[in-house]
Amino acid sequence: RSTSHCCVDMSTESIQIDNSVITSLRNKRDELMKEKNDVLNTLKELNANIQSAIAKCPKRESGSVENLTARIEEMETEIETSSLTVKEEKELRRKIQEQKKRLDSVKTYANAQREIDLLKKSREEKEQEMKDLNKQIDDIFETIYVSEAILRIKEITGRQLPETLLKRQEMPIPPAMIGRIVGKNAATLHGLEEQFKVHIGSRREGVYVISG
Repeated sequence: RSTSHCCVDMSTESIQIDNSVITSLRNKRDELMKEKNDVLNTLKELNANIQSAIAKCPKRESGSVENLTARIEEMETEIETSSLTVKEEKELRRKIQEQKKRLDSVKTYANAQREIDLLKKSREEKEQEMKDLNKQIDDIFETIYVSEAILRIKEITGRQLPETLLKRQEMPIPPAMIGRIVGKNAATLHGLEEQFKVHIGSRREGVYVISG
């Protein structure tokens, strides 16, 4: 199944950023994260099913369904149309049974391979769906961060900064220093934001981004 999501507009240029916009973006992010989790679970199940199908797949017999079927028909025709001794007919019937067993094995193997191929195709489709979801999630996380930065700067300065004018600088912070910079209930961090009229947010562990 291919993904076709109706995403929130990722551009913040044409809208006034407020808490409702950010809430809407966060809700969309949560929906995408839930869908990603569902796809991950499906991929785990598909991988388990593929491994199980491979383990159960019988040993491949030589010959094709067409060739084995034709050989069986030839021997059956020979029994019906030829003058055979009892011993010759018995031997021919033994060979027919042997070929029929091989034919059943070839059919079982072919069916097992078809099942494995179908499972692998489903896995490929889910892997592509996962790539699409990851791209959308990355986009919406970026949009949320930008929106939060614009809103925070708007709260401090009283005007909305256009996204095209928003500048950002990443700053690694040693773990031991994070508590001192953030402060109790983020009071120190908010004080720095108001002092310099910027937004300071954490993008990943140990890295903060200053936007303004």
